[in-house]
Amino acid sequence: GQAFDGRGVPLQLKVDADASADRVLLRQAEASAGDARASVTGLLQRAASGWHGQGEARLDRFDPQPWWRGAEGSAWRQGPHRLTGQLKADLMWRGGGMSPSASSVATTAAWDSWLRRFTGTADLTLAPSVLAGQPLSGELHLASQASGLRLQGALQAAGNALTVDGQGGGAPANDHWQLQLQGPQLSALAPLWRLLNDVAPGSADWLPVAGQLEGHTVLDGRWPSLRTSGRLKARGWRSKSAQLARLDATWDAGDAPIKGAGAGAPPLAIKLDADGLVVAGQQLDHIEAQVSGTLADHRMRLLADSKLRPPAWTE
Repeated sequence: GQAFDGRGVPLQLKVDADASADRVLLRQAEASAGDARASVTGLLQRAASGWHGQGEARLDRFDPQPWWRGAEGSAWRQGPHRLTGQLKADLMWRGGGMSPSASSVATTAAWDSWLRRFTGTADLTLAPSVLAGQPLSGELHLASQASGLRLQGALQAAGNALTVDGQGGGAPANDHWQLQLQGPQLSALAPLWRLLNDVAPGSADWLPVAGQLEGHTVLDGRWPSLRTSGRLKARGWRSKSAQLARLDATWDAGDAPIKGAGAGAPPLAIKLDADGLVVAGQQLDHIEAQVSGTLADHRMRLLADSKLRPPAWTE
C-alpha cells in the first residue's frame, strides 16, 4: 500500500542502479514527500591504481522524520526538521584495503601513509535549514593531494558558530590547524543535545544548556612533536552535571618549537582563573592555576577557595 507522511502526503522512493565486480552506477536514488526530497547520483569504479568515486547528493526541504519515525516522545519525533543542502565529491583511493589496520594506526607514519592514499575533493554545503526546531547552516571543503590535505569548515547553529581551518598529511612540521568557537546563546542548543541523548543516553549530561562560551586554539606540528596555544572564556556555563560562573584560560604548550623563535627549550605557559565551579553538589568558589617554564623544568601555582572542609587526615 501507499505510505504517507504525517501530513497525509504520499511518500515516494525511486532507485535506478547497476552493479558489477568493478563498477557501481547509481543513476538515481530519490526519496520524496511532496516538494521535499533527497536525491543521490554517483559512480564508483575500479581504476588502474585503485578506486575512483564521484557523485552528488541533494536535500531540498527534506524532512527525514517520515522515513525514520523515531521513538514515541523522543526529541527526533517532536522535530521539526527541514534540511536543504548539497554534497559533491570526486575522490580517488589508491592502495589495498579501505581502512587502516588496528596495528598500523598505532604509528603516526602508518596513519599518514593511509591518508595520502586518498586524493580528490569533497564539498558539503548546508543551506539555511531547521533541525529540532533550531536554525542550522554550514559548509565543509576538503581538498586532498599526495602531498597533504586542506580542510575548511564552518557551522552555525541557533546563533552559535564553530569554524575550523587547517592542513596536514604532508611534512609533520607543516601541519597547522585553527579552531574557533563563538557561543553567545548556548541555551538555544538544548534541543540539539536532546537529539544526541536519544541516540546515546547520558552523552549530553556535560553539554551546556545555558551560558556563553568563546574560544580559539591553534595546533602546530604532529604527535609527538606538537604545540598548541589558545584561549577560552566562559560565562554562566551550565549543564546537567556541572555549572561554572566564570572561566578565563590561556595556554601555550608543547614539544614543538615556536616558529620564528631561536634555539632552546620551548616555553610552557598556562593560566586559569575561574569562579563558581559546582560538580556533583560540591562547590569551589574560586580557582587560580598557573604553570610556567618548560616541559622539563616548570613551576606550578594553585589556589582554591571553597567552603568545603578538608579531609580529616589534613588536620
